Amino acid sequence: NLAMTKTVDIRGGGGDGGEFNATVGDHITLTNGGINADSSVGGGFGGFVSLDAGEDYLGGVVAGGTIDINSASFLMRGSATDTFGGDGGELDLLALGRIRLFGAGMVIRASAATNFDGSGGTISIDSGDSNPNVLRALDGDLEIDGLIFMNSGATGGYGGSFVLCVVRVRGC
Repeated sequence: NLAMTKTVDIRGGGGDGGEFNATVGDHITLTNGGINADSSVGGGFGGFVSLDAGEDYLGGVVAGGTIDINSASFLMRGSATDTFGGDGGELDLLALGRIRLFGAGMVIRASAATNFDGSGGTISIDSGDSNPNVLRALDGDLEIDGLIFMNSGATGGYGGSFVLCVVRVRGC
């Protein structure tokens, strides 16, 4: 299990944002904190955050696992330099069970730098096992109750990419 209650700050200073990876055998919980992988300056990419729960090969006490993100923020914004803007970052959430994004202040910001060009980021959320065509015990509900921003820059670029792979959906 992984339980986080404080903000993790992995911002990039003169280029790309940071990278945060967590893989656990059972559950991941993030409450009243967040992960800041912004690129601060330099026209950099917004960083990468990956949370992977329910990987039974690592051990644990239950089959599968869940991800609960409560009143937290994911910041993966690109930065600008004198002539161009960086793209938004990437968020990957994978659980062999339920994924919930909820609570006051729940926000994902994966936008490009606001001036110049740059594309919005990428979000991928998967709350099921390897067979999306059959409902099985490790297929979890997906609940999204928060704000999501994946904007392009003001002078060019594409909006973000949002991919869901889930058998059950609630609250979208």
